[in-house]
Amino acid sequence: NLDISYLELTLLLDLPSPVGFEIEIPDLSGIEVPDAPMSPEQIYEIALGAQPDVKSAEFSVESSEKSLAIARGMISPNLFLSASWGTGYSGLNQAGIDPIVIPNPLIGFTDDGQNVYSIQDYDTFKSYETLSWADQLSDNSNESVMLNLNIPIFNGWMVRTNISKAKIGIDNAQYNLELVKLRLRKIIQQAYADAVAAVKSYDASEKKVTATSEAFKYSEQKFNVGMINSVEYNESKKDLTMAQAQLLQAKYDFIFKTTVLDFYMGKPLSLSMLR
Repeated sequence: NLDISYLELTLLLDLPSPVGFEIEIPDLSGIEVPDAPMSPEQIYEIALGAQPDVKSAEFSVESSEKSLAIARGMISPNLFLSASWGTGYSGLNQAGIDPIVIPNPLIGFTDDGQNVYSIQDYDTFKSYETLSWADQLSDNSNESVMLNLNIPIFNGWMVRTNISKAKIGIDNAQYNLELVKLRLRKIIQQAYADAVAAVKSYDASEKKVTATSEAFKYSEQKFNVGMINSVEYNESKKDLTMAQAQLLQAKYDFIFKTTVLDFYMGKPLSLSMLR
């Protein structure tokens, strides 16, 4: 049974193998029952500020309220201002150097003997070179500024529908928050009742062990003088062993139930039960 329990625990912890797995046994000899435990309402008030489920539900309510503000904002006109600047560089952007001027070709003469030249004169170059990085960035620069005004005129029904949906979203988030709080209150009430029952069971088990120990002491004395037989003696010893086992079980049950309350109050889980 112990080996199977080790195997089940290692599987729950997602460990590859129970080989070499050991459990540290805590010192629980100093366990004490609190004289004045906190009430369920006190534990519940602390749990409201410590439990992540409650925090998540509260943030959902805030998110829904922001969504409503966004939906209402769509009724107002929107003014957009944007600006851009860009430039570029290309290795194919070249300029000629060492120009050669080719004169206009002679195409005829006038009646009085003057020369007539073509008007399509042009220049040519001996070679070309790529424009520099700085020159291209400066020459290719382009800027733009845009101002856009959007006035919602024809989407009124859509905006109002979104506002109604956002209001419903707030109601749903608030209902969910209340549901989480009610569920938390119910769990704490049940955990508190279990802890109180565990305390009473532990206290009763202690009294039973005390009484059974006293009864076994008298049985042992009677057995030593021959007043009872071995069957009666073993029966008394068995009762003491059962009472001790029940006390041990009640002890660990009490520790577990009170640790559950510590969890809901946001306390770090610890096996140190000195209270």
